[in-house]
Amino acid sequence: MGCNHSKTETKNNALEEKITTHQNTPHTNIKTVTTQSDNQGDDNEHTIEMPWAWVKATSDIVENFQDYKRCQDDDDGDEDGITSKNKPTKLVPWLYLSGEYQVRQYAKSYLTEGNPYEITHVLSTNKMSPRDLSTLSKLLQAANIQHCAIPAKDEEGYDLIGHHWSSCLDFLQNVKDVKGKVIVHCAAGMNRSALIACAAIMILDEMTLLNVVRLVKKKRGDLLT
Repeated sequence: MGCNHSKTETKNNALEEKITTHQNTPHTNIKTVTTQSDNQGDDNEHTIEMPWAWVKATSDIVENFQDYKRCQDDDDGDEDGITSKNKPTKLVPWLYLSGEYQVRQYAKSYLTEGNPYEITHVLSTNKMSPRDLSTLSKLLQAANIQHCAIPAKDEEGYDLIGHHWSSCLDFLQNVKDVKGKVIVHCAAGMNRSALIACAAIMILDEMTLLNVVRLVKKKRGDLLT
């Protein structure tokens, strides 16, 4: 199911990027990006300096951060500890991170347990079969939860932000505007959904990159693997 936007969407030209990497200095790699428009066939070449210091700092947090304690039971965890993977993880008051299975279970339990987290929206970031997507959307509709789905691939080098960030941002901005709560999920709640969740908190809550990564690592544990 696609995402409904209140804003007018514009159709962008498809771009083909040819990226070659070469050494500029011992400390910095420069990526030369050639951008080609499908409509005009023109090549516009420009260089982008990769911020390796930020990349390394983020990687260090993800790989070496030990300042958290995983809960082994089904409770919600304490305010500072990591939440059990059996249910959505609250990162900030309005945004939860989860895997697909946990979202399905949450929606299925609506008739018996209600909506304990007061979720109003769900953003699916993993590509699903038409049948699985339809089933999830019907479950969420029955629980009166708005649903947006993007078919992001779980592949190394896949430009999730380039392909889908605009749609995700519109949907998540609407969650904030109506003072709702959203679960962002992918298959396991580790990579695609974690990336979108981090970006959303950075933009909409104005938190710095490293603080966001520390927060999500502390609350969720495994991410951006």
